[in-house]
Amino acid sequence: MDLFDNPIVLTVAICFGVGLVAAAITRALGAWASGIGAAAVFFAAYGGAYQKIPPFPPVGSTNKVFYAALGAAIVGLILDLIPRARPLARPFGVVLAAAVVLWIAVPRFAEPDTTFYLTLAGLGLGAAVTLWRLATVAAGAGRDAGTLPAIAMLLALALGLAPVALAGGSSSAMMLFAGLVAGLGAAGLVALVMPGAGFGAAGILGAGGGLVAVAATVILISRQADPLALILLLPVLVAGQIGGRFLPDRLSGRARAVAIGVITVLPLILVFAVLILRHPESFAL
Repeated sequence: MDLFDNPIVLTVAICFGVGLVAAAITRALGAWASGIGAAAVFFAAYGGAYQKIPPFPPVGSTNKVFYAALGAAIVGLILDLIPRARPLARPFGVVLAAAVVLWIAVPRFAEPDTTFYLTLAGLGLGAAVTLWRLATVAAGAGRDAGTLPAIAMLLALALGLAPVALAGGSSSAMMLFAGLVAGLGAAGLVALVMPGAGFGAAGILGAGGGLVAVAATVILISRQADPLALILLLPVLVAGQIGGRFLPDRLSGRARAVAIGVITVLPLILVFAVLILRHPESFAL
């Protein structure tokens, strides 16, 4: 059987190619376009996972994911085009996180219970902190922040959510996260070779907002996400910057950015271990 007959392998390959090409092109265009590549990767991953452009207005959570990401990417691109407006990605990210989570959650309001409201509150807070941290790190606030650390953070979140989705019985969401990991990995390689363009709000809000929307679908609609694994995923948001304090001062430039990226994904070891121990049937070979 041809390797590319496997839809997951095909999606990963396509997203890796999209990540390489889009990141290279947008970096050549300049800072205003620096976030478009990550957003393009998300839509490639969505297409690979769901094989469609959903109708508008969207019906169903997976259809809402597409338009949530599209709207967020457009808002982010507007911020990138307006001089000195990119710092607004942080407050816009918080508002976007709340709006996306509530939009995805609409069907659950028909039969709410205490668990639902607690889950909704926790997810909303986690989503808001996630987009705020992405925007803060991408803005280069501090020595161990910038484009590569921000890409590493978004990649680590997708890499951690992929097995969470698989354990929760959502193979399509897992495929989307796998494609996003591949595409962001390619974008990171381009950023390593061609530094300097930054990581625009279109990528932070588009790809980050899309990731939040998919996670909300798995958590609120499928209702099978492992809560412990989700909690253990949160250290990804701070691991790189905390770990950077222990790196030698002589380590700088690209080598330091790579080290920060590696530290960022380290919390996933515990996430994977918990999922394998608690859901062995989902990872049986």
